[in-house]
Amino acid sequence: MKIISDIGSTKSEWAWIKPDGSVQRISEIGFNPNYQSAEEIATVFQKVLDQTAYSSTTQLYIYGAGIDSPKSIENLKKALASLSIKKDKIHIHSDLLAAAQAAYGDNTGLIAILGTGSNISYYDGEKLATTNSLGYVLADEGGGVDLGKELLRAFIYGQLPTEIENELKTEFQLSKENIIHSLYFKKYPQKYLASFAPFIAKYKEEDKIQRLIFHCFDRFFKGPAAVFKSESNQIKLIGSIGLHFQEYLQASALHNGFEIVECIQKPMERLIDFHKSTN
Repeated sequence: MKIISDIGSTKSEWAWIKPDGSVQRISEIGFNPNYQSAEEIATVFQKVLDQTAYSSTTQLYIYGAGIDSPKSIENLKKALASLSIKKDKIHIHSDLLAAAQAAYGDNTGLIAILGTGSNISYYDGEKLATTNSLGYVLADEGGGVDLGKELLRAFIYGQLPTEIENELKTEFQLSKENIIHSLYFKKYPQKYLASFAPFIAKYKEEDKIQRLIFHCFDRFFKGPAAVFKSESNQIKLIGSIGLHFQEYLQASALHNGFEIVECIQKPMERLIDFHKSTN
């Protein structure tokens, strides 16, 4: 029996693969072990395990955002230890590996995630090349965080059309003071920034918003994607940004010498198939 997870900073999806091959799907809030405490993470795990027939023989596959450093992995292991889960049944991997296994199986290619944050690497059919994941302050180019930063910056500088500025004030009660408070004095500023992505998608035909979108996507392809251009120029993409901004991503990709060959919003279905095939 297996439990596999696809854990984002905002939400998480889980699949309990039963001995007879049937699958029970579970949805929960997400977390990032770089920002949430072991206690907060353990609470999410407990909620999931309570909905399954978890036992000492269950294999637990954890794929998640932010699982890319010894510190984040140690925090995750601390959370699991508090639940008395056997170490030899725990398999901890990045969300990017889940995306690669879902998109390519045991084939090779470039895999990217554009959701709350962003990441990209080359997958050789088993493992990923080393990436420069720098978090939402220094990087996450092209992700929801990046788009949100650009929108809020334009709002504060008075660079948005009046209609869009007024709707932001009405819908989000935006002001410079509220933005600063949400970013520097509240929890999870990355989630706050990414929450503006649907609003940006709503106005993506507006000239100013289009320039903002292309600016973010061009940075992604000129920066982290360019590191792997010698391996391939064709990319499979996971995440909500790819779904809502597909035409702009493809245009930016082609402009920078890449091609998006597939956009997959959620990798879980394919990840389930991958795990069923590998027993």
